[in-house]
Amino acid sequence: MKNQELFLELDEVQKLYNANASELALKRVDRIIKRLDKHYLPYNYRGIIFLANQNYSQALIDFKKSISLNHDFSEGYCNLGNTYQALCDYKKSLEAYTQALNIDHNNLQIQANIGMLYFKMGEYQLAIKTYQGILKIDNKFEYVHQLIADAYAQQSSHDESITHHQEALKLNPTSFLNYFYIGRDYLWKGDKNQAEEYFKKSLQLNTRYCPSYLALTKLNKIDIGGNVYESIHKLLQENLSDLENAYLNFSMARIFEDHKDYEQSFLFLLRGNKNMKDHNKFNFSYFKKEMMTGINFFTQKIELREFEDTDTVNNLTPIFILGMPRSGSSLIEQILSNHPEIHGAGELDTMHQSLLKFVKENFSNEKNIDNDFYALRKKYLNRLKNITSKPFIIDKLPLNFFWIGYIKKLLPNAKFIHTRRNPMATSFSIYKTLFSEGCLDFAYDEDDIINFYDIQNYFMDFWHERYSSDIFSLNYDYFTENSEQEAKKLFDFLDLVYLPEFLDLKNNQRSVMTASDLQVRDKIYKESSDKWHVYKSFLKKFESAFNKSYEKNH
Repeated sequence: MKNQELFLELDEVQKLYNANASELALKRVDRIIKRLDKHYLPYNYRGIIFLANQNYSQALIDFKKSISLNHDFSEGYCNLGNTYQALCDYKKSLEAYTQALNIDHNNLQIQANIGMLYFKMGEYQLAIKTYQGILKIDNKFEYVHQLIADAYAQQSSHDESITHHQEALKLNPTSFLNYFYIGRDYLWKGDKNQAEEYFKKSLQLNTRYCPSYLALTKLNKIDIGGNVYESIHKLLQENLSDLENAYLNFSMARIFEDHKDYEQSFLFLLRGNKNMKDHNKFNFSYFKKEMMTGINFFTQKIELREFEDTDTVNNLTPIFILGMPRSGSSLIEQILSNHPEIHGAGELDTMHQSLLKFVKENFSNEKNIDNDFYALRKKYLNRLKNITSKPFIIDKLPLNFFWIGYIKKLLPNAKFIHTRRNPMATSFSIYKTLFSEGCLDFAYDEDDIINFYDIQNYFMDFWHERYSSDIFSLNYDYFTENSEQEAKKLFDFLDLVYLPEFLDLKNNQRSVMTASDLQVRDKIYKESSDKWHVYKSFLKKFESAFNKSYEKNH
């Protein structure tokens, strides 16, 4: 009877929590714990509330208390794993999930949690293997088909991604998200007609799903006053989140730009960028401090250090295309990957995220860093090997410019291509692009973009002093006007034979998952850096920052 009373009380706590009354829920569960301080369940409930409120330290205390009172409580271990994952302590998170699975062997949700943890760690092959194990047991697990599709996409295996998204759609044909995901797959593959069909079906099922509107504006010119336009206009009158409004305002900006109404287009850009700035709350000062730690750590503990070579990498040459976003890196990757020995892997976040974590964990201690450093290299090489067997592979994540010295220590064969473009064109192209959430959070404020441009220059000057022979400086504007001549220099830098057909972008059918997913399938466009001029009267802050004359051979 006592347990029944407890379950009724905890059910009330759950109802308060579900009604967003966290404070009342906490007070209610606190009273229960005072009365039943030896029962494991109330601690678990309170831990869940603390975790939802991002009070991770208290959540850890409660979940640990819960499993100390019941060593066979798998849910408590799982919640402990969720908390460690939120704290980015992936090792302890995996340990907790594994303990949960040892208790409840057949729990597919725990296995899915482990797969999602591997995905977050960048261990995409392990994630895929985990999801495959789940689907062998239950092939009707819609969510796992979605998860494994995402993992395949990260490995540039877009056909497999589409296959699993299609399986998810069969299981749930009324899901607007399943249609959206397939549309996005086809967009990355460059199949505009299929992409448009699925995005439209997504909106038929949910007219309020804002990402589908932005996707449609990327595919075709939208009529002002047409159905899509009117739906966006109507939604903008409603009380939506900052992120939803950002999608809609960036959609409107694209629509008016296509109709050459640049004043209206820029007005919507201002609104959309403010939405994203409010949403992600990016702080440049904090960001700069974090990245400068990377240089300090390099000069103090990495630069003069000789690491024991524990794994030969002579048969693989990673090519890092880096610099400012929207500076022509996608075009260069498309040209290079026309070469039969080069695979274009797109923007891989493994190196950047791993080095961020490595520096953060090791900057303030005196432990031997060799093991961590080479574990990082092994993780990166494993990812490359799972993508391609070609001897050259491109990683075009722009933010890798922060890590050139580290990468040379890890991968002595690495080559770097630093793409540069008219700073006005680069900065405005960043400002008018809605990137994936959590990616390039500096992009939604003019001052942040200017400051980011400065820090990029600082880092590149720093690395050029040390590794100039390994860095090819490519001026995008000059390249588009002298493609044959500059492409020969680029392939010479890589010690590869150049052929004229490499400049034919239509030869390349590889998938592209970046903001340039459609542009890079067109021919090389010589005047692309001049498009910002139609917005010139609205870009006084950028002009003031970049008022020095820009020479194309700079």
